[in-house]
Amino acid sequence: MTVSILNRGEINITPLDITAVHSIEIGNLYLSSASQSIDRLKSALDLSTMGTISPKSVGTVKVRVSGVTDGKEDSFTPGIELQFAVRIRFADQEDSIKTFTVARRILSPLAAEPCPPSWTLAPVPAGCSQEAKQ
Repeated sequence: MTVSILNRGEINITPLDITAVHSIEIGNLYLSSASQSIDRLKSALDLSTMGTISPKSVGTVKVRVSGVTDGKEDSFTPGIELQFAVRIRFADQEDSIKTFTVARRILSPLAAEPCPPSWTLAPVPAGCSQEAKQ
């Protein structure tokens, strides 16, 4: 997944970290960066690689989200909501740090493209039989 932080404010901000919030539905979540070993997963990930984000700019970083694993590749069940806490330092008079909660719902994959009717000249998508086209 990609973490993108848009600075809509008028002062510089510095993302500090992101923490996966424990979920009753799926248990603990673990985060890692692209360069981090999967053996070093933690529930929080340092976002200092994003650097300082100036006003009206965006900072991004690639993050891997994992649940408790048996070592096999798997995906999250559609409909589950993942919650994260993101801490950001503001370059204001107080040099304040604020925590924002972000929720993301896992959506189901898009439905398969429908087969075109037999009377069209549209190409036949994968999974449609030639008989359906004729």
